[in-house]
Amino acid sequence: MPLLAHYKVDPKRNRLLMVACNTEDMLLPRANFTFYEFDAGFRLVQKMEFVLPAHLMIHDWAFTDSHYVVLGNKIRLDIPGSMLAMTRTHPMIAALALDPGRRTTPVYLLPRSTEAVASGRDWTVPVEAPSQMWSLHVGNTFEEDNGRGGLDLHLHMSGCSYDWFHFHKMFGYNWKNKKLEPSFMNAVKTKEMLPLVLT
Repeated sequence: MPLLAHYKVDPKRNRLLMVACNTEDMLLPRANFTFYEFDAGFRLVQKMEFVLPAHLMIHDWAFTDSHYVVLGNKIRLDIPGSMLAMTRTHPMIAALALDPGRRTTPVYLLPRSTEAVASGRDWTVPVEAPSQMWSLHVGNTFEEDNGRGGLDLHLHMSGCSYDWFHFHKMFGYNWKNKKLEPSFMNAVKTKEMLPLVLT
C-alpha cells in the first residue's frame, strides 16, 4: 500500500508514525488505513489496521496519545469524469467528486492501542463536526482530561467549503492550460466560513 506524504513524529514516545491507504479504495465505498510506528532505530514497534465503511479521501491526518485522527473528506465516483479519465484526456482525479450528501464532516477517532480498542467504543462511527468541509492540513492535535472521566480532543486544521471546492480547478490551478488563478477560490461566497474546532 502506498504511504501518505505526511508522516508524524511522536516526541513523547520517540516514534516515527506513518499511514498507508489502498489507492483502489478511491473508487470503492470503503477506506483501508494501516498505521505504522517505528522506534529511533527504525524498527517497527506497532502496526494497526482499520477498514472504514465510507468513501473517503485524505491528504493529512493527526494523532494524540491515544488516537489516530482521520478527517473524512467525503467523495463519490463521478461517472462522466471517470469516462474522461479512462480516455486519458483528463487526470484520474476527474473520476472523483465531492459528496454533498452530508452537511457535516466525519472525524474518525481510531484507537492507537489494543487497550483503546478493548474500551468498547465503536471507532467506525465518526464524530460529526458541524460544517461541510474538505480538510487539507493539520496544524496541531492534542488531548486533555476533561474531568468527567473522559478526554477532550483538540484539533487545529485548515479546510475548504464544499460549496465551491471541486477537483477540476483545484486551488485555482487549471490543468488544461497549466495556469494558476487562485482568485477562482474566492469566486463564490455563500456563507461565512466558521473555524472547525473539535472538543
